[in-house]
Amino acid sequence: MSIVGFFISLSVLHVFTLCGAILIIMVYREKEIQLTVKGISLHQESQMPVIILQSSDGVYTLPISIGPFEASAIITRLENIHPPRPLTHDLFSEMLTKHKFKLTSLHIYKAVQDKYFSRIHYRHGLKNHTMEVRPSDGIALIIRHGGTIHVNLDILKSKSDQNWIFEVDQMSGDFLFLKNNNNEHSFM
Repeated sequence: MSIVGFFISLSVLHVFTLCGAILIIMVYREKEIQLTVKGISLHQESQMPVIILQSSDGVYTLPISIGPFEASAIITRLENIHPPRPLTHDLFSEMLTKHKFKLTSLHIYKAVQDKYFSRIHYRHGLKNHTMEVRPSDGIALIIRHGGTIHVNLDILKSKSDQNWIFEVDQMSGDFLFLKNNNNEHSFM
């Protein structure tokens, strides 16, 4: 085999490998549902903040318990509030933008009892990267960059049987409180 033939066969192998990787990513993404931030509520009993993620068709809703600091960072961005000094998430977001990193998406891929596991996907030039983050930090960052939030369908199906009750403000439509009708705190 000539050197030219070797490089041609190597290029063809590379293309098939790349196509296989793209196919695997497409199959993986099919098992995910895109959600958006519907609002932040308080858990009625613990009084801790809970972020409400919801699919565009309203079929799937996922409440995730978050800390007060992360709730504050998310609320300031959702309400377009500009504190006199940047919050940690604002500072990190600004640094990413300044150095030409592009956050593209957050993927919540696993739930173990009360904990969710997620990764942010970001790009720098032509290179793609992922990094493990807490969902609350990932959401606080991704909403600053206009990226998308994706949740594994198995997580949504397993959490759909928890019978959450949302108390909604009749005037504004905002979520006020959240409680589990089964008297469980499975997401706390």
